[in-house]
Amino acid sequence: AGAKTKPFFWDTHGCKPDSRGLNMVVTVVSAEDPTDSITELKVGDSYAVVTMKCKKEEAAGWREPGTVLLLRNAYIRMFKGHMRLIVDQWGKVQKITADEAKEFVPAGAGEPNTAKDLS
Repeated sequence: AGAKTKPFFWDTHGCKPDSRGLNMVVTVVSAEDPTDSITELKVGDSYAVVTMKCKKEEAAGWREPGTVLLLRNAYIRMFKGHMRLIVDQWGKVQKITADEAKEFVPAGAGEPNTAKDLS
Protein backbone atom coordinates (compact mmCIF):
# COMPACT_ATOMS: atom_id res chain seq x y z
CA ALA A 1 0.00 0.00 0.00
CA GLY A 2 1.16 3.51 -0.80
CA ALA A 3 1.71 6.34 1.61
CA LYS A 4 -1.29 8.42 2.61
CA THR A 5 -1.63 11.70 0.77
CA LYS A 6 -2.17 14.88 2.72
CA PRO A 7 -5.70 16.30 2.28
CA PHE A 8 -6.11 19.48 0.26
CA PHE A 9 -7.79 22.36 2.09
CA TRP A 10 -9.98 24.67 0.03
CA ASP A 11 -10.98 28.21 0.78
CA THR A 12 -14.55 29.29 0.10
CA HIS A 13 -13.44 30.08 -3.46
CA GLY A 14 -13.81 26.31 -4.06
CA CYS A 15 -17.54 26.37 -3.18
CA LYS A 16 -19.51 25.76 -6.35
CA PRO A 17 -22.97 24.18 -6.74
CA ASP A 18 -22.65 20.41 -6.21
CA SER A 19 -19.05 20.61 -4.89
CA ARG A 20 -18.16 17.53 -2.84
CA GLY A 21 -15.28 16.41 -0.63
CA LEU A 22 -14.40 19.92 0.59
CA ASN A 23 -11.89 20.26 3.42
CA MET A 24 -11.95 23.79 4.81
CA VAL A 25 -10.98 25.99 7.74
CA VAL A 26 -13.73 28.56 8.38
CA THR A 27 -14.67 31.08 11.06
CA VAL A 28 -18.21 31.49 12.38
CA VAL A 29 -19.60 34.95 11.58
CA SER A 30 -23.13 34.58 12.95
CA ALA A 31 -25.75 32.00 13.88
CA GLU A 32 -29.49 32.02 13.32
CA ASP A 33 -31.86 30.89 16.03
CA PRO A 34 -32.47 27.16 15.55
CA THR A 35 -35.76 26.05 14.03
CA ASP A 36 -36.93 22.53 14.86
CA SER A 37 -33.81 20.39 14.46
CA ILE A 38 -31.84 22.51 11.96
CA THR A 39 -29.78 25.65 12.44
CA GLU A 40 -27.83 27.78 10.00
CA LEU A 41 -24.43 29.32 10.65
CA LYS A 42 -22.80 31.98 8.49
CA VAL A 43 -19.17 30.85 8.15
CA GLY A 44 -16.32 32.12 6.03
CA ASP A 45 -12.70 32.88 5.40
CA SER A 46 -10.73 35.72 3.82
CA TYR A 47 -12.35 35.06 0.41
CA ALA A 48 -16.08 34.98 1.25
CA VAL A 49 -18.82 33.71 3.56
CA VAL A 50 -21.35 30.91 2.99
CA THR A 51 -24.30 29.54 4.97
CA MET A 52 -23.73 26.20 6.68
CA LYS A 53 -26.70 24.00 7.63
CA CYS A 54 -26.29 21.66 10.58
CA LYS A 55 -28.24 19.87 13.26
CA LYS A 56 -29.19 22.05 16.23
CA GLU A 57 -27.53 19.77 18.80
CA GLU A 58 -24.28 19.65 16.79
CA ALA A 59 -24.07 23.43 16.44
CA ALA A 60 -24.50 24.15 20.16
CA GLY A 61 -20.73 24.49 20.70
CA TRP A 62 -20.06 26.34 17.45
CA ARG A 63 -22.56 29.20 17.56
CA GLU A 64 -20.21 31.80 19.05
CA PRO A 65 -18.92 34.30 16.42
CA GLY A 66 -15.17 33.95 15.97
CA THR A 67 -15.18 30.17 16.53
CA VAL A 68 -12.77 28.46 14.11
CA LEU A 69 -14.01 25.22 12.55
CA LEU A 70 -12.16 22.52 10.63
CA LEU A 71 -14.54 20.92 8.10
CA ARG A 72 -13.72 17.60 6.47
CA ASN A 73 -15.62 16.06 3.57
CA ALA A 74 -18.19 18.86 3.38
CA TYR A 75 -20.35 19.42 0.32
CA ILE A 76 -22.53 22.08 -1.27
CA ARG A 77 -26.24 21.50 -1.78
CA MET A 78 -28.56 23.93 -3.52
CA PHE A 79 -31.55 24.92 -1.35
CA LYS A 80 -34.21 27.20 -2.85
CA GLY A 81 -31.68 28.58 -5.32
CA HIS A 82 -29.00 29.25 -2.68
CA MET A 83 -25.84 27.31 -1.80
CA ARG A 84 -25.68 25.62 1.59
CA LEU A 85 -22.53 24.07 3.04
CA ILE A 86 -23.31 20.72 4.67
CA VAL A 87 -21.30 18.18 6.67
CA ASP A 88 -23.23 14.93 7.05
CA GLN A 89 -22.43 11.62 8.76
CA TRP A 90 -19.56 10.97 6.31
CA GLY A 91 -17.84 14.23 7.22
CA LYS A 92 -16.44 15.80 10.36
CA VAL A 93 -16.59 19.20 12.03
CA GLN A 94 -13.97 20.01 14.63
CA LYS A 95 -13.61 23.17 16.71
CA ILE A 96 -9.97 24.31 16.61
CA THR A 97 -7.93 27.31 17.70
CA ALA A 98 -6.60 29.97 15.33
CA ASP A 99 -3.06 28.65 15.91
CA GLU A 100 -4.13 25.10 15.03
CA ALA A 101 -5.68 26.44 11.80
CA LYS A 102 -2.19 27.34 10.56
CA GLU A 103 -1.35 23.61 10.45
CA PHE A 104 -3.99 23.14 7.75
CA VAL A 105 -4.02 26.51 5.95
CA PRO A 106 -0.78 28.54 5.87
CA ALA A 107 -2.60 31.86 6.24
CA GLY A 108 -4.55 30.57 9.23
CA ALA A 109 -8.25 31.18 9.76
CA GLY A 110 -8.18 34.83 8.71
CA GLU A 111 -10.92 37.43 9.06
CA PRO A 112 -14.08 36.42 7.14
CA ASN A 113 -14.89 38.60 4.12
CA THR A 114 -18.53 39.42 4.86
CA ALA A 115 -18.76 41.69 1.80
CA LYS A 116 -18.88 38.62 -0.47
CA ASP A 117 -21.67 36.14 0.35
CA LEU A 118 -21.73 32.99 -1.78
CA SER A 119 -25.06 31.85 -0.34
